[in-house]
Amino acid sequence: MKASLRGNGEVPSLFVQQLHLPSPTTAEGYRSMINGFWRFTMKEASHKPLSVEVMWRWLLHRSASRRDCYVHRCARLVDRFLDWMVATGACSANPFALLKKQYGRKNTRPIVRALLSPNPKQALEELRPLPRFGSFLGAAMRDHITLMKSMGHRYEEARLLRFDRFLQSRPDLSGESLNILIRAWSRSGSCPSHIVEAQRVGRTLAKILRRLDPSAKPFASDRRAEQLAHRAYRRPYIYTEDEIRCLLKVARGFPSPKAPLRSPTLYTMLVLATTGPERTYCKATPDATTRHGAGRGDISGGWLPPSL
Repeated sequence: MKASLRGNGEVPSLFVQQLHLPSPTTAEGYRSMINGFWRFTMKEASHKPLSVEVMWRWLLHRSASRRDCYVHRCARLVDRFLDWMVATGACSANPFALLKKQYGRKNTRPIVRALLSPNPKQALEELRPLPRFGSFLGAAMRDHITLMKSMGHRYEEARLLRFDRFLQSRPDLSGESLNILIRAWSRSGSCPSHIVEAQRVGRTLAKILRRLDPSAKPFASDRRAEQLAHRAYRRPYIYTEDEIRCLLKVARGFPSPKAPLRSPTLYTMLVLATTGPERTYCKATPDATTRHGAGRGDISGGWLPPSL
C-alpha cells in the first residue's frame, strides 16, 4: 500500500462516497468498518505491499472481539474496497482477489473461513477445485463428450462432471465395476432426483464403456429405485372451481391506487394460467358477467372470462 495515501481516513471516506448509499446510517457503518481496516493496515504494513499474512492477522484481530457474521461482512466490504483501490492505482494487488483466483472461488466467505481455521494452509488447499474429468473414468467421459459435440449434439455434461467429482472424492472406489460405482453414488444423496440422475448416468456410461470394450459388464439398471424416486416427487396441487373463483375475485379487486394496471394484470395472468394449453378449446360464456357479477366468470366446462 502506498505511503502517500496515508491520512486521516480520507481514502475510506472517498470509497464510501462513491458507493452512493441511500441511507446515511449505512454509509456511516461502512465507513467505520473500512476505517478500522485502514488503521490496522497502516500500523502493520504502512511501507510494505499488502500481503495475505496481513489480511490473516487482521481477520484474527477482528474475530477476537466480533462474531463470525460481522467478520464475514467486514471481509466482503474490505474486498470491494481493495478492488476499488487496485482500480484507482492506489494498491498493487488485492490479496482476497488473488486467493479467490488461486483457489477457484467466486466469493470471499470460504476464503475467510479457511483463513480463520486452525490450519489455514490445509483449509485453503481443500478449497482448490477438482480437475475436470480427473477420475479413472474421466478420460472416457471426456472423449465421449468431445465426440458427441463434434457430431453436432448439444451434449449436457453436467451430470458426468458431478459423477466424476464424486469419483475423485472417493479414491477407494477406483477400479470397481460400474454397478458398484452407481450404487455408491446413489447412496451419497437423499433426494429423488439424485437417484434418477445416477441411474441415467449409469446407462450412459454403460454405452460408453461397451463401445470401448465390448466385453464390459452391462449395467444393471434399478428400475424400482427410479419408480420410488418418481413417487416421492411432490404432486401438483389442483385448484377447485371455488378456489379459482376466489383468486379471480381477489385479483380483480386488488387495491393498487398508484399502479392502476396492477389489478387487471394480475387478473389476466390468472386467466392465462387457468386457460393454458390444455384449455385451447375455451370459449366465452355470454352470461358469465350476469351470473357471477361484474368481472367474474364461470370456469366450469371450459370458458374464457370476460375481457378486461
